[in-house]
Amino acid sequence: MDMVFVFEKILNMSIVSSYCIGAVILLRFILRRQPKIFSYLLWSVVLFRLLCPVTLSSPYSLLWIDTELFSRERIAEGWKSEAETADWQGADLSTVDMVRETAGISGDTEKDSYGSAMAVSEADPFMAGRINGLFRAAAWIWLIGTILFTFYGIAAAVRIHFFLKRVSPVPVKECRNVYEAEEIPTPFVFGIVRPKIYISANLSEKARGYVLGHERVHIARLDHLVKIAAWTARCLHWFNPLVWLAFAWMENDMEMSCDEKVLKGIGTDKRKAYSQVLLSEMEKRSGLWLPPAFGKHSICRRIQNILCYHKPGAALTAAAVILLAAAGVGLMTNPQR
Repeated sequence: MDMVFVFEKILNMSIVSSYCIGAVILLRFILRRQPKIFSYLLWSVVLFRLLCPVTLSSPYSLLWIDTELFSRERIAEGWKSEAETADWQGADLSTVDMVRETAGISGDTEKDSYGSAMAVSEADPFMAGRINGLFRAAAWIWLIGTILFTFYGIAAAVRIHFFLKRVSPVPVKECRNVYEAEEIPTPFVFGIVRPKIYISANLSEKARGYVLGHERVHIARLDHLVKIAAWTARCLHWFNPLVWLAFAWMENDMEMSCDEKVLKGIGTDKRKAYSQVLLSEMEKRSGLWLPPAFGKHSICRRIQNILCYHKPGAALTAAAVILLAAAGVGLMTNPQR
């Protein structure tokens, strides 16, 4: 498959995804007082747009932009049209008549001089070559950046693997798929098919209960796979700053919705104790790159969300579900041509 064609597809997907990111940010603001699971689910629309090259058309689409905005052919046609319009609008009638006579075209010169120009002109091979060259150079830059970010992600996973091999965590009794070691600085989930939870052996019993509850919610929701998909999207669209911003907010919403799920299980009266665990785990962060469960980013926002959390009413929840469904259908489908 032509690399330039792949780059054109990625570029158009990124443009459409930027539109969806703006819409999700707006909806996220509207749903700011609702459970964060709604905001978290909205980001799946962006993830779908970034990774899926094929989508359906629908009369209910909310996309008011062209989904195939950038291509070599369109740029060449636009340049050709502008050049021909400028040339023939500035030409005198004698020149136009001469070209029309050479081409064997008859009719009113003033009325269809532009149509005559389109009939006798040919595509500029020099400009077409320049456009192809620019797209090919941009495609190579995109490919090199994608390879570098991909290797960075693989290197980070390999680094964690050797770290775990060095510290040799032991399984925790009566806790399935949970391993502990004193050298582990912060809890995290690692693995794809059978993910395991790794925690510090120095955790107190109360903190361990909160930590394991948080991590088990991540595994139950397959958040570890969502993070891999999000990193894949960032590798493909590394040139788009909105993509990095979107997934930073998505991870915040992921963590806050996970906190809310834990609070439903332990009771809202444990909010202060749970927040203290967040603060203590934040202070233990080291330089090792780890997939954060109790991440350092936006920790104050997470604590504020925990302390202000309350169960929403049924009517507001139903309205949020309807809004979420409508936004999902509208943003995941293309407008009908």
